[in-house]
Amino acid sequence: MNNTRVPVLKDLVLVGGGHSHVIVLKKFGMNPMPGLRLTVVARDILTPYSGMLPGLVAGHYEHDEVHIDLSRLARFAGARLYHDEAIGLDLVQRHILCRNRPPVSYDVVSVDIGVTPAQKIAGAANYAVPVKPISNFVDRWASLRERVRSESKLLRVGVVGAGAAGVEHSTRGGK
Repeated sequence: MNNTRVPVLKDLVLVGGGHSHVIVLKKFGMNPMPGLRLTVVARDILTPYSGMLPGLVAGHYEHDEVHIDLSRLARFAGARLYHDEAIGLDLVQRHILCRNRPPVSYDVVSVDIGVTPAQKIAGAANYAVPVKPISNFVDRWASLRERVRSESKLLRVGVVGAGAAGVEHSTRGGK
């Protein structure tokens, strides 16, 4: 953490712990900007790195290997970390509204919280394992694996969507 006493000239608040914010924290840790106070407001302290999720699904990585510890990264960057959920923006007062803490003032704000797709397809809630929001995917994947392992009959699994993870393929038993 930067111990030099420089007055705060600007407040940069990062809402969420997505890839972009992880990179910002790393860059600020490597090259701090005097006078800039960096704050992170994040619902999850362990943020999954989506680029490694295919490896998790394939069994190459464990939970801890595909998650980034935001508290450790925030300390490295000299940033304040508020473990809370942002629930709104007050654009007039320039405040981040949080679920469990007072508003957080900002001069500049960046939002990187990912998406939560609407599951409006009939049966999706019962039979689909959505990847997004990624923060919940690891638990959903573990539940699916247990469900598949407990079945004695042959099951079919389909992938809906694409992207790098959607096109990877693994075979079992050479079939």
